[in-house]
Amino acid sequence: MMGLILYGIMQGITSLRTLERLARVDLGCMWVTGGIFPDHAIIGRFINMHSESMTGAFFESLTRAVLKKTDSDGSCLAGDSAVVSPTEPEAVVQKMS
Repeated sequence: MMGLILYGIMQGITSLRTLERLARVDLGCMWVTGGIFPDHAIIGRFINMHSESMTGAFFESLTRAVLKKTDSDGSCLAGDSAVVSPTEPEAVVQKMS
């Protein structure tokens, strides 16, 4: 479920219903989530249940772990042209709930 939320954040998605649709139609999202198709209510419940752990520190620690795992120093990162700060997703998650 966290993979779905993080994938959505990287795609600029803040709507629970849009996340639900993304899980059903986006192949990249299906790969990240392992093929789960939760509805918007389940996604919302997950966010509410885990909101205390979805902090800026969590996203910073996750970013550091990914950089370490990929042997990157973080000086130049590229994706799908979305600009994502390690601390910004916290605001998006709060907006989603």
